Amino acid sequence: MSLAEVERTLRNHTASHIAQDAGWGDVNMPADPCGWCGGFECSVKINKGKAEVTCVKFTNLPGFSIKQASKKTERYPSTNHPVQCTACKSVLWSYS
Repeated sequence: MSLAEVERTLRNHTASHIAQDAGWGDVNMPADPCGWCGGFECSVKINKGKAEVTCVKFTNLPGFSIKQASKKTERYPSTNHPVQCTACKSVLWSYS
């Protein structure tokens, strides 16, 4: 499996935890969780239509196209991706 496939699979898996507000065992879900690990110490920015994630747990995964991540497929039903707030310009994750 390529790193891009690992990245997309990880976002889909994490989105299922977030959508269910399930957390991980005895760890509660943070208010604005990372789309890769579900933690709260990570950051994301958008640069020319590409997400650049700095994740403390998954450090070697590639950035990804926001446009591509926004498309639901049979294999990847989640459209978990970062969006930029038009009011304050901060970048947050959008989950489905």
